[in-house]
This record gives sequence, structure tokens and C-alpha cells, in this order.
Amino acid sequence: MSSIRQFCLWFLLTFLVLTSCAISIQNKTEKTIEQRISDIENSMRIFESRIQTLNDSSYKGSFESEPVMFYATTKTTTYHFNLEKKSTVVFGNVIMNIGGHYNNFNGIFVSPKSGIYLFSWTACTSGSNYAFTELVVQNYRISRAGEFESNGHYDCGSMTALSKMNKDDHAWIRTTDYVSGSKTHFFYTNKDATSNTFLGILVYGE
Repeated sequence: MSSIRQFCLWFLLTFLVLTSCAISIQNKTEKTIEQRISDIENSMRIFESRIQTLNDSSYKGSFESEPVMFYATTKTTTYHFNLEKKSTVVFGNVIMNIGGHYNNFNGIFVSPKSGIYLFSWTACTSGSNYAFTELVVQNYRISRAGEFESNGHYDCGSMTALSKMNKDDHAWIRTTDYVSGSKTHFFYTNKDATSNTFLGILVYGE
């Protein structure tokens, strides 16, 4: 009887210990889950606050504005032409003109709204000639790009620039005032190698 009683006491003690441990583990687990739920709720509140901040910020107009961009070349076939100094380079072959603000007949882009615009262009020449160009916004020179080819081959010069424009401002590419003897600016396009190009993008609208 003594051994049976001892076994019963041992079993009861073991059961109480295991039950106590299980309750403790359950409480810790439930507390951990509650903490995780609380952390998720806090993260969601922070995320919602950031979204609201973006919606209320000055960038809202830029995010919701219609895209403005164009990309044009001179010609896609092998082709060349000469221009005098301070002459507008007309990129008549339009690849893209979202918004329709680039005029491929006179080579001029008219800004539909105030903001920051990115422009990039390439001028190519060949045969011991030169082609020097500049980006002009409202008759103000922004940047220059060009090439002087002295080896009888063909080569290109490119430039990318940012410019602030007001609504209805004009931007275009023209030849510089550089003159070398009786020569004029010589532009060359090779359908397999070189291309004269001009592109513009509204990157931030006010």
C-alpha cells in the first residue's frame, strides 16, 4: 500500500507540475501573439499615415499629371544636311510625342505646364566636318553638345540636361555660333550606325 500511495503522490505531483508548465507556456504564447498583433496594427497605422502624407504633399500634382514626353530623329535612312550657325535643327521623324507638344515641322517643344524638364540629344557628323549644337530654352542657352570629325569617319556627340520651364516656354536644339572657314555645320545619319536624336520628358510638374 505504501508503494501504491507513493506512486499516486508522484503521479499527482507530476501532473500538477506539467499542468502548471502548460498554463505558463500558453500564457507566454498568447502574450507573444498579442504583441505581434499589436506590432502589426502599429505598422499599419504608420503606413496609413505615410500614405496620407504623400496624398497631402506637394508631389500630388506631379503623380496625377498627364505624362509629357517626346522622342524624334532626323531621318532613319543614310542622310546628311548642312546648317548655318544659330540655325534650328529640325528632328522631323517622330518616334513618340505623348501630349503632342513637340512640333516636328519647326523642331520646337512647347511646355504644357511649369516644371522641371529633362532633355537629351545627339549630333552626328562625318568626313572631316563638324556639328556643334546647343539646347535653348526661351533664347537662353542651357548646354552644348557636338563633334568635330578630323579622320574622315563619322562620330557623334551627346548631352543630357535639366531645365526649369514655365508654361508655354519654348525649347529647341540649334547650331552654335562656331564657324570654321567656309564650312557650315554638317549633320550625318547612317541607318546602320549613327542617328541625330532629340528627346524631352517632364520629370516634375508644378
